[in-house]
Amino acid sequence: IVFGLIFSAIIANNDQFNTIWLAKNKIKIQVPCDWEIIVHSPNNLSSSIGFQLMTNKAEDGTAHSTNIVVNTIDLTNLDENLSFVKSVIKKTTPESIQLDYKKWAIQQWVGIQDKVSYTIYDAKVVHDKTSLGVHIRLAFPNLPDNPKDYNQQMKTIIEKLISSINEINPDNKKGKD
Repeated sequence: IVFGLIFSAIIANNDQFNTIWLAKNKIKIQVPCDWEIIVHSPNNLSSSIGFQLMTNKAEDGTAHSTNIVVNTIDLTNLDENLSFVKSVIKKTTPESIQLDYKKWAIQQWVGIQDKVSYTIYDAKVVHDKTSLGVHIRLAFPNLPDNPKDYNQQMKTIIEKLISSINEINPDNKKGKD
């Protein structure tokens, strides 16, 4: 994982946040330094990076954890473009809650993994300065010992991550590598 990050993403660190550039350095995200990288798959403009959040003591000793994944999708590629659109349609159910934050469409829904209920936020946007789609998925287990305000904490996390993505690398506005 670390080897792939060195060659496919630029990472800058300050005392509290890591700044990571994805999609050939076109999309910037900022994440807290204590988020553990659990997956990173670069593939030209389409890429994925996933983190395990280290904030919920209710998860200690369980097989369940709070995770967030950021995907960039090259919308000039027809197959990827269709996949980006289909995933929005597929998850829309009467039980889903549709939210908006800035220019992002966010869908909140509940899924089950190993008999445990998870709240899932799917956030998507077509980046207004690139031919990229960006998808964020935040999933967290609904455990009995979760902090009382855990759902609101998670909503705040996804909103902060979305805010960090709304910036583009100024040296790469025209798709230069």
